[in-house]
Amino acid sequence: MCRIPAIRQNPRVKWVERRWPTIRPGHLLPLGAWLRDLRPAAYISPYFLRPVAPGCPVLLTIHDVWPLRLPEGLTPLKRLLTRASLRWAAGATRIVTSSEFSRREIVELLRVPASRVVAIPLGVPPQSPAALARRPDRLPEGPFALVVGDNRPRKNLE
Repeated sequence: MCRIPAIRQNPRVKWVERRWPTIRPGHLLPLGAWLRDLRPAAYISPYFLRPVAPGCPVLLTIHDVWPLRLPEGLTPLKRLLTRASLRWAAGATRIVTSSEFSRREIVELLRVPASRVVAIPLGVPPQSPAALARRPDRLPEGPFALVVGDNRPRKNLE
């Protein structure tokens, strides 16, 4: 059930929308200036780029910090910008991530106090606690795993 209309109409909420291009490191200064002018109670982002001097608490989402451990998959410039942006993100008031593993990585690699990083698992619990395991049709005998995602080396599928 979508609750956005109810939130938008709540008398305690001042709803502000602004067209903004995809946020990139170069946008963090103007985003911070806009937030200082707007003076919100908090800035909540589904992304890890922290605005510069927003004048309010900042909650960021960091799904993982693999670019700090692994060199693969990014050009040298993108790797440099991503690593710098992740380190800058460490100054957020709170960080939300999607797993305990990522939470531990953020705390260790970004040196963020554990009390400022919260893991909120993705998805919803199954409808029925008694889900039955079933081997997929036409699958050869032997062990198997279902992997939903990509198969890049950093995923450690082997």
